[in-house]
Formats: sequence, structure tokens, C-alpha cells
Amino acid sequence: MLKSLEEHRHLPLVDFRVPVLLTTATNSEHKAILRNISPDDAQLRCDVATAMPIGRGGGPCAEKDQPIVRLRTLLPLEKKPAQFVALGCLIYLTPSNSEKIAFGM
Repeated sequence: MLKSLEEHRHLPLVDFRVPVLLTTATNSEHKAILRNISPDDAQLRCDVATAMPIGRGGGPCAEKDQPIVRLRTLLPLEKKPAQFVALGCLIYLTPSNSEKIAFGM
């Protein structure tokens, strides 16, 4: 399923697979994994219990209903880790396997 999740992305991806902390508009915090980023989006993974309060049920998110999330992590760079913070809207949630949910922002 991962290949189909990547097919719509046209810009180069940088693969990280690092833990992140997501903060929602209600200030609830959730752990996830940043799988990769590109100049126009980020793809993450989380467990089903985490996805439900973030994504309200899954599938594509209608523009007017896109939850806003803030992503924070330390990126593992060569000399020392660098803090990475992104603010964005949730674009989609979809199962990636039986235990994980893929989502893009």
C-alpha cells in the first residue's frame, strides 16, 4: 500500500522515519512517526487510537474540515540534530496496514 500512497507525490521525498509530537488545535498531543517530507507535504504514521482524535474518521479531509496540526521533532542531521516544526492541515488518513494509519499534512 505504501507505493500507492506515494504515487500522487510529484516532488522529491526525503526519508526520515523519526518520532514526532503532533499538537492539535485543542492542544492535545499525540505521538507519530514522520516517514518522509517533500517541499509540499509530510507523510506520517500513527496507531489507530491516535488517528481517531486527529482525523475524525479517516479518508480525504474536506477543505473546510481539515484539522490543523503542529508537528515537532528533532531531525537527525550529520553534525547535530536540528529542531523541525511545521504547521499544516491534515490532508488524508488511510490504513497502511492492520495496526497503522498513514496520514499526510
